[in-house]
Amino acid sequence: MPERYTADEKAGSRIVPLSRGQVRYQETGEGSVPILLLHGFQGTLGQWDPVWRNLEGCSARRLRIDVPGFGFSAWNARDYSLEAQGLRVIEFLDAVGIPKVTLAGTSMGGSLAAWIAARHPQRVSQLALFAPSGYPGSLSYP
Repeated sequence: MPERYTADEKAGSRIVPLSRGQVRYQETGEGSVPILLLHGFQGTLGQWDPVWRNLEGCSARRLRIDVPGFGFSAWNARDYSLEAQGLRVIEFLDAVGIPKVTLAGTSMGGSLAAWIAARHPQRVSQLALFAPSGYPGSLSYP
């Protein structure tokens, strides 16, 4: 890994610094199109524990994050709108060298995944939404 990553040994996670904060994430596996799991409102990457364990035999590169502002992903901002959060996830993907990803999200994470796919379709290969919600009007697109 590049030098800018540090290991969070206690949680088995990594921290990647970004423009206005940091994102905690976990990563395992290899593959040409990674899967990124996005948790719901007030959740953390641990929300995906059962799915994470079930994906152990999967041949894809798998990542899960604490969405900026949740868990150990500290973020210095006042704006946590869907657009602002979506751009932060894109910045995270850039920082870890992922040009295209499969997104899976639940609740708020589902709305976030849908926004990213709608606004940045070149970055998303597949999309799995589980009860997407969390932002009023978040799934209204022209």
